Parts: sequence; C-alpha cells; structure tokens
Amino acid sequence: MTVTVSPTVDEFPTFAQTLSWLRTGSLKCIWYLPDPKKRRLCSIPIDPGDNQWAKQSAESLSNASPQTKETLQLLADIAAQSCCYRCHRNKIRRSGLAKKLATRWRNELQLTLPLGNCLVAQCINLSGVSISNPTTPEYASKPSNQSINPFADVQIKFARLALSDSAFAPSPTDKQVIFERHRVFEGETLMSKLMEPIESEKSSIGSLYFYTHTKNTFCGMIKIGYTASTIESRMDFWAECGHGYPELLDSLYHVRHPKRVELLTHFELLEHWYRQGWCERHVQSHAEWFKIDVETASSVARHWAQWIERAEPYDRRGYLKPFWRDTVEFLNDYKLSLSAELMMQIQEIKEGSTKVLDFIDHSTLCTRREQVVKQQVVKQQVVKQQVVNQQVVKQQVVKQQVVNQQVVKQQVVNQQVVNQQVVKQQVVKQQNLRPSRAIVLKIQNGQTCTRRRNQPH
Repeated sequence: MTVTVSPTVDEFPTFAQTLSWLRTGSLKCIWYLPDPKKRRLCSIPIDPGDNQWAKQSAESLSNASPQTKETLQLLADIAAQSCCYRCHRNKIRRSGLAKKLATRWRNELQLTLPLGNCLVAQCINLSGVSISNPTTPEYASKPSNQSINPFADVQIKFARLALSDSAFAPSPTDKQVIFERHRVFEGETLMSKLMEPIESEKSSIGSLYFYTHTKNTFCGMIKIGYTASTIESRMDFWAECGHGYPELLDSLYHVRHPKRVELLTHFELLEHWYRQGWCERHVQSHAEWFKIDVETASSVARHWAQWIERAEPYDRRGYLKPFWRDTVEFLNDYKLSLSAELMMQIQEIKEGSTKVLDFIDHSTLCTRREQVVKQQVVKQQVVKQQVVNQQVVKQQVVKQQVVNQQVVKQQVVNQQVVNQQVVKQQVVKQQNLRPSRAIVLKIQNGQTCTRRRNQPH
C-alpha cells in the first residue's frame, strides 16, 4: 500500500524567493515533493497568466498591512496560484497548507516592513534577531534536512500573534471571489464529448439551473449545473459556499440526459468558461462558472435539450447513432462550426422541414466541397502511389530472392567442381607414390636370388 507523504510548511520557498521568480517570469510549481527518491520542488512551469496575476498581487502587498484578513487571504491565493494547475493547486488548499504558508509569509513580511507601518511588529522584541540578507538555497536542490524559511528562528514568536482561522471566512458582503480560466485536457472538444457514450448509471431525467450571487462580488458570472433532485435543494447546497443565497436566473425542467446536456453546453461555451478559485466550505474549487449573459447560456442549453429530446441520438447502449455520427464527421470535414442550433435545424430537416440553413452559405459550402473533394483525390492518389510502391518493392524483393537462389545454386555447383578436382588430385598423388608392377617383380626376384646364394649347399 502506497502512503502519500505531505510536505511541511517550512519546506516551501520564502515569499521573497517566490516573488523573485514571479518577477522574472520563471516561476515553477512550489509544491515540495518529500518523497525520499525526489526531495525537490515539483518544478512544473506555471501558466504565464497565473504568473502575471500572482506577481501583481504580490507586489500590491508592499502598501498593505500584513495583519489584515484580506492580506492573509490574498497570500493564500498567491500560494495556490504558485502551484501547478493540474496537480497541486487544489491540494495545497485542501490540505490547509495554503493557510499555513500564508501565515508564514505574513510573518516574513512583518519582519521586512518598517516598524511604524506594522502595529504587530511594535509589540515584538526583535533584539538579538538578525534579519540581514540570509543565504537563500537553490530553487530545486534544497536538502531535505534544512528549512527553506530563513526566519524559522523567530517564527514561533509570531505564531502567537497569528490570525485565527476566521480570517479566512469573511462575511458574504466583503469576501473576495477569484476566478480563473478553466482549462480542458488536450483533445477535449465539443465534438469529442458529443461522440462519447452516455453513462447508463446517470439519471435519464433531471433539471438544469442558472444562478449567480451578488453582482459586486461575482461580476456577472453565472453557474450552469444540473441536478436529478429539486433545484431548490441544490440552491440550498450552493448557499453553503458563504456568498449568500443564490439568485436563480433560469431553469429547465424534465430534461432527458441532463448530465450530457450540461456537458455539451459547457463545451459550446468553452471560451467563456471559468473556475472559481476555492470553496472553503466544500474544500474544492467549483468549475462550472461562465462569464456570459444568461439569455445566451439558456438558449444553448435549451437547443441541446430539445435536440436530445426530439432526435434521440443515442442508442440503448449509449452510443451515438450512425446518422448523427456521420453528420458530425461531415461537419468536421467541411469545417462547419458545431453548435446546438445547427444540430437542431438538421433534426428539423430530417423531420421534413424545408427551411434553409441561412447561416450556411451555398457558395461557401460548394467551395469547401471542392476542397474536400480535392483532398480526397489527393488522398486516393497517395494511396494508389503507396500501393504501386509496395508492388514495386515486392517485385524487387522477389527478383532479389531469385538472384540469391541462383547465386546459391552456382556456389553449390562450384563447390562440387572443386571437390571433384580435389579428389582427382588425391588419386593422382596416390598413383605417383605407388611403384610399378615391373619394379616390384624385379625387387622380388632380386630378393629371391640373394636368399638362394646365402643358403648352404
């Protein structure tokens, strides 16, 4: 079983370090990885927009008093924005380390501010404490047994004067709400979501709602969501966020596949999609906020709801039916913008309507058709050429194999000839070494005569 080890607040960089990286535009995720195999900062690059916001917010603290609850909240937001969006931004908030790091950074700011500008600093005896420029460790190579915080020696003194947790929960009238652009994963588009199968376990009937909070804190942002229960119970749930009771702007009832309608609406309004920074009550960020007027958002959702109701585009297994799959691919080939209104008008034509799609120009469509046909012809020519090339390659391979076989046969014949010549040479050598029959007879006769002479008479 794998145990996840969380870092301590002292393992995060100082506020001065973070601000210097923000000013150079080289900020990387400040979340510390305490794993024994890593022991370093996360170092995933921070989005330039997040870097710019955090830098401006950090620089604005030079004229603010660190003892206010607004400063403490802003420091916590800067700490969160200094972590990577995908992995550690929500984690630093959920773990409570954003609050702790904000308190630590506030204490560092109190040490660097003039005593006349900080009432808390006047009550603290700083005798014997040196705040000269400390040696700053390297960004990504801090030893695990050392603290990044150069003011760790006096941090305990300031801990007694730390603000309570209530500083992070101001009243609904003055609570600052931070939004950031919502980012989808690579490859996630309206087309890809439309093609995805519908989850069978999701409720098939539900409601969609559009609400906001006070205009001075939410700046016209509206939230688009769905529920399988009552909208009133959902509004009660969102009221727990601490911004007052939600103002319901519009709603849709008896919607088929409400989760899919909500998802398609979100992706059609992708350019207006934002994420709420953090919700202390629900310990997460809410990512269904849109900076758009409610009339436009409601119209998009209604068209998607009507299309799913009338077209029944998904089969019993939850897959998009062939007609609509081909239609979506056709629109993609001709680079026509996919939208709920377009899909609804296609459904009306399918039902027998003779209404012309006034936002599809005939000449433009013909021009795009010519381009598509040309692309198809080019693709066919490329395919044909590839087939021809493959055939040529196969023929060359066959020819090479025939040549190789002939070479092998010739080598076998040559070897047989060589072997025959060797055998002949060996026979000749043996014949040259063997004495003739006449010589053998002479030698034998000579030996016989010698024996007769030597015999006694």
